[in-house]
Amino acid sequence: MKILSLLFAREAAPRQAAKTAEPVRPEPPRPDAAARAEPARPDTSRPEAVIISTSQVQPGVPAPPDPKPAVAPIEPVGPLRRTALQELTAGYDVRSLPPRRMPDLGYDLYVAGVLSDEEYAMLAFQPELHPDYDKTTGVLTGERADPDRPRDLIAVWEDRLAFEQEHNGDDQDVVARTQRILGVLKSIENPVDLLV
Repeated sequence: MKILSLLFAREAAPRQAAKTAEPVRPEPPRPDAAARAEPARPDTSRPEAVIISTSQVQPGVPAPPDPKPAVAPIEPVGPLRRTALQELTAGYDVRSLPPRRMPDLGYDLYVAGVLSDEEYAMLAFQPELHPDYDKTTGVLTGERADPDRPRDLIAVWEDRLAFEQEHNGDDQDVVARTQRILGVLKSIENPVDLLV
C-alpha cells in the first residue's frame, strides 16, 4: 500500500524532471565549405561546462579538478533524517496496532524486501479476521474476535517467541523466523541509523 506510493514517487520524479528540462537545441547546419573547414566551437553557454582541449593538457601536469563534487553531501543524522524503514512504516504504531492493519504492515515490509515470504505469511495471518473465529479459536481461548482493538505487536511476538522456543524448539526455522519478525518490529519502534 504505502510502498507502492513510494515506488511510484521514485519512478515519477525522473520522468517529471525530464518533461520540465530545457530541450536540446541542435546546432544549425553551416551552408558554405569554409564554415565546414572551421572546427566546431564548443557550447559555452552553460556555466557548469568545463572545456579542456588536448592542447591544454601537458604531460606531468595534473588535470584540473572536476567542477562537480565526487562525494554526495552528507545528510543530517538524528531526528532530522528519517530512515527508509521509518518512511515505509510511518503510519504504523507497533505498540498499538489492530489485527485488521497487520496484513497491510506485513505486505509493505514484504514488498520492500524486509520480510521473506514465510515471515510475511506469519505476520499477516490474523485468525481474528476469520468469520468463524468465535466458533473455533474463540471457544478455546474464551475470547471473542475484536480485530479493531489495538494490540502491542512487540509484546505479542515476544510471547509467541517464548512459546515457539518452549514448545517448538526442534524447528529452528520457525524460531529463527519469529526472532527475525520480532527484530524487525523492534527496529520499527526504535530505528537505528548507521552512518558509514
